[in-house]
Amino acid sequence: MDYILKMPYPQAFKLINKAREQNRHDMLFKMYITLYPNFNKKTYMTFEEYEDKCNGISAEMDNRTKEEIMNEIMEIENKFKASE
Repeated sequence: MDYILKMPYPQAFKLINKAREQNRHDMLFKMYITLYPNFNKKTYMTFEEYEDKCNGISAEMDNRTKEEIMNEIMEIENKFKASE
């Protein structure tokens, strides 16, 4: 621990964040292996898919047109400006 405390702050933060990421990865893997026996052909997912799902990463595509997305952005901006 003293080694980390003596490191420059940016390096120490990177090291601590890497350790936190690894801990989260390990925890998710343990959760995944408890679910694994319950998977069937319909519900099976790889660990990478499970990890992405838990981290809020979705592989689903947004099929809206550019105009629909821009309209939604404009609506949000207008609501934000109206609340000021």
